[in-house]
Amino acid sequence: MKQFSIEVHDSKVSFFIELMKSLSFVRVKENELKFELSAVQKAELDKRFIEYQQNPDSFEKWEDVCKKIESRL
Repeated sequence: MKQFSIEVHDSKVSFFIELMKSLSFVRVKENELKFELSAVQKAELDKRFIEYQQNPDSFEKWEDVCKKIESRL
């Protein structure tokens, strides 16, 4: 049996999984990535969240950041 690693756009994952499950010769094995943040990483996130709460207008919206990145591609 061969194994493949496939990247699927987030908006198409559900469709792709259902399609693969409908094929009798394909076995779908979903792997969830699990990890723990270190104490240093948690502290940094807490610090950034407090900064955001104190001045939310100084941060960019995620959608705007994505648009900027996509426009450069």
